[in-house]
Amino acid sequence: MRKGSVFLFAGGSGGHVNPAIILKKKLDRACLESDLFVIGFPYVDPDISAKRLNISRFKSVALLQFPLIFLYIFFKALIKSMRVCVGFGGYHSLAGVLSAKILRAKTVIYEPNILLGKANRLVAGLTDKVFVIWHYIIGSRKNISGKIVRIKPLIDISSSSDAVKSGTFTVLFAGGSSGSRFLNTVFMQLIQNGRLNGLPMRLILITGKKMHQEVKEILANIPQPLNLEIEIFDFRYDMVELIKSSDLLVSRAGAQTIVEALYCHRPAIYIPYPYAQEHQFYNAQNIMMKKSGLLLRQDRAKSDVLAKLISVFRDNREFCNLMRDNIKNLCAELNSSKDAEDAVLE
Repeated sequence: MRKGSVFLFAGGSGGHVNPAIILKKKLDRACLESDLFVIGFPYVDPDISAKRLNISRFKSVALLQFPLIFLYIFFKALIKSMRVCVGFGGYHSLAGVLSAKILRAKTVIYEPNILLGKANRLVAGLTDKVFVIWHYIIGSRKNISGKIVRIKPLIDISSSSDAVKSGTFTVLFAGGSSGSRFLNTVFMQLIQNGRLNGLPMRLILITGKKMHQEVKEILANIPQPLNLEIEIFDFRYDMVELIKSSDLLVSRAGAQTIVEALYCHRPAIYIPYPYAQEHQFYNAQNIMMKKSGLLLRQDRAKSDVLAKLISVFRDNREFCNLMRDNIKNLCAELNSSKDAEDAVLE
C-alpha cells in the first residue's frame, strides 16, 4: 500500500477524534503512513500529526464551507492516491467518503455506539464496511447488511500505569470534550449542600473550556468541607490517565468515554445527554445490562440521589469488586475481535 493511502476523517467531538488518533498511531507503528484530517474540533494534542480544518460553529455557514472542504480533501486524496477512507462519524466524514467514492477507493465508517448515528446512517449505503465494537447495533440494518466487521475498541492504555491511584476514594466528573453544564451544576450542588460530608474524598471535575472560569469563581465562594479534596480542569488530553487515577467515574455516556472506563476497569455512573438522538441512553443501557456500570437519567440525577450512589461505591467494596470483575470479562470479550489496522487493510 503506497504512502499516504489511508485517509482518516474525524471532527465535531473528542469521541470522534480520539479513536481516529489512536488508529493513526497504530498505522504508524505498522509503518503505514496515513493522513488524519480533523474538522471543526479545536482540542488536538499538538504532538499529533493532523491536518486541522476549521469550520464555523454556525450550521448555516458551515454548510456553505462544505464545498471548499470537499474540494481540498478531494485534491489531496487525488495527489496522494488514496486507497482507503475511514470516517469516524459526524457529518465531517462525508467529504472524505464522497471523495473516496469518486476515486474508487475503499470506504469504511466506524460506529462505536449501540445506536447507528444519523450521519453514519446517511453514508452507510455508500461505504464498503462498517466497523462496530458491539455484537449488535440499533438503526437501519438494511443499509449495513453484510458490511459489519467487529473490531477491538480503539483505545490505547499501554502507557498507563495502575500505580497512579492515590489512597483517597476519588470520583471523576467528566462531561465530554466540551464539558457539561448539568454535571458542573450537580458537582457544585454536592459541595454546597454538604451531600458528601463524612469520609475523606477526592473530587475531580472536567468543566470544559467555556465554563471553566464560571465554575472556578462559583466554587471559590462556596465553603469547602475539610473532608473533600477538590480539583477542577478545563480540559485534559490524558483522560485515560485521569480515569485510572480515580475509583469512580460520573459522566455522560459517549461511546469513547465508556470504552475508556471499561479498559481502565473503572465502575461508572452514566448520565446520558438527553438531547443526543438517544444514542447515549442506549450506550449506558447496554453497559448496565452487562452489569458493568449504572444508568441514571438526567431528570433523576439530583444531587441527593447522586450522593447516595457515590456513597454506595465508596462504602461497598464487594459491590465494586463484583462490577470490576464484570468489566474485565466484558473487555476480554471485546478483545476477541479483529484489530482495526488489520481490518482496514483487508
